[in-house]
Amino acid sequence: MNDDTKKRELLTDHRTETDFIRNVKSALGYSEKVLDAWNSKFSILPDVDSKGNSSCSFAERLYAYKEEKEADIVKQIEELRKHDYALVREMGQVRRNMSVIASGAGRIHADPTKDEYEKARGAQEFAYNKLAEKREDIRKMIAKLEEALRLSRTKKWPLGKPRDGGGARGGCALACGEGRVHARRQAGQ
Repeated sequence: MNDDTKKRELLTDHRTETDFIRNVKSALGYSEKVLDAWNSKFSILPDVDSKGNSSCSFAERLYAYKEEKEADIVKQIEELRKHDYALVREMGQVRRNMSVIASGAGRIHADPTKDEYEKARGAQEFAYNKLAEKREDIRKMIAKLEEALRLSRTKKWPLGKPRDGGGARGGCALACGEGRVHARRQAGQ
């Protein structure tokens, strides 16, 4: 393999890494949405006694929705772990590319060619730093999702798996997103 072929491959790898970074950013953005959706319901979960009684007539529905969001969190953690594994592989490839560039640059004495090798080395170093940054972002997001999952599992529907559409007895004294509907029902409207 001649030096021009190696350089073309390195530039192609750099473009692929950029696409890879976009995919990771997309996964992180989606993870944030999953976390927000879970938090919007978890933060308003009403207290429920051991018999399923609550001041909110839609308590069971809220607990069912929370469990759906819990499942989404688990899926997203798995997805981010796949991205993390892929990032490690990509970082290894970039390190190998940098090694190839360094060994090739040491054998070149022409200034224009050395400049091209230096540009390629700079591009690979930039790619490596971006990959390392995204890996750290993924690790932080996984930690946030795992903490949400741990917290979420502290509040469970006492009667087993909650059913969507079911409800506890009593009116809703909470702002569970359907407070106006609940108030009208309580007033007999």
